[in-house]
Amino acid sequence: MTKQQPRAQKICLIAGLSEGKYHTRKCIRCFVAAGFTVTDDPKTADIIVVHSGGYVFLPDDLADKCVVLVNPPHQYRGTALKNTFRKIQEDYRHHKTHRKTWQFFIKNTWNIWYMLAEFPRQKQMIRLVPKQHTVLPKLNARRLVFVATRDDPWASRITTESITSNPRYSFISIEGSHDDIWMHPEHYVAIIKASYES
Repeated sequence: MTKQQPRAQKICLIAGLSEGKYHTRKCIRCFVAAGFTVTDDPKTADIIVVHSGGYVFLPDDLADKCVVLVNPPHQYRGTALKNTFRKIQEDYRHHKTHRKTWQFFIKNTWNIWYMLAEFPRQKQMIRLVPKQHTVLPKLNARRLVFVATRDDPWASRITTESITSNPRYSFISIEGSHDDIWMHPEHYVAIIKASYES
């Protein structure tokens, strides 16, 4: 009797502000290579990976899902405008360190395109995120993981209060800038697999 192969986990990737398929393409290829089946519908996914403010588009029912929030705006200092400039500076520095300066300019050109082409989506994030950044989303997911990169002005402040007041979350701090998931998606595959299987 032939042994039935286990079903590949369905994974959904939700991009953040001013992001779209250009930004997610490398990440999606990495997920497919790791054995995941990629879906655009978070309601049918086993795992939902959300970057930055994209968490405002999560469905209400997450009871049987693993949700990995990558750099969601949380407890950031200063104004949104100031943090945007800091994020761009750190992003440029990381691209330069990895000798990918030209990719920084291409990526930011696409950021402008998505901001204009999908403005209603961007407007929703701009409206909701600043009101919610002092607390983490109260989600009913089976597994909740918060991944913060240390050079991100939006999400790097994982405080003791954040941990104690959100016992359902697992917190992971790694090297990188705000958009590290787009530069190095392979770093996140192990986190995602371990989070789903635990």
